[in-house]
Amino acid sequence: MFLFLNALVASMDGLLIGISLKLLKVKITKLNILYIIISNIIIYALFLLLYYHFNFTFYTKNIATFLYLVLAINAYRSNEEDLHYKNKLSNMQCFILGTTHSLDGVIVSLGFVYKYPISYIIFLFCFMSIFIMLLGFYFANSLKNIKKGNVISALLFVFLAIINYFL
Repeated sequence: MFLFLNALVASMDGLLIGISLKLLKVKITKLNILYIIISNIIIYALFLLLYYHFNFTFYTKNIATFLYLVLAINAYRSNEEDLHYKNKLSNMQCFILGTTHSLDGVIVSLGFVYKYPISYIIFLFCFMSIFIMLLGFYFANSLKNIKKGNVISALLFVFLAIINYFL
């Protein structure tokens, strides 16, 4: 359950990305979604497999809590208006979008490498990443009145930091 909660929170910036893309009137095709999924899988697999293969253990409870707080600060400082795309995403923009969207999830998922199968972690985090982004995109009209989405994401990361530190 904690893995699922982490995947959900790490993907919350996707909600803002999806809303931003919709408000910028960007058309997302099935091919765009495929490219974003592939870039997510590549990034997760690369970092998680390297971490596992070299038996890294530097991801301790204190480091995890610190990284959650860094992610919270980053989410607070981010602005969903930082995305500037034309009406159609290029393949490179899809890859960059998928890569940047998965980096916070990679940091969060490192804590689970030795507890769960890597393929399960990759699947769960990639699925949540795409699902939340598309949720934001397709329901942007009803969610466009969300103000301070970066504050909500930051508070969720602070909440995870507190849970992580005391569990």
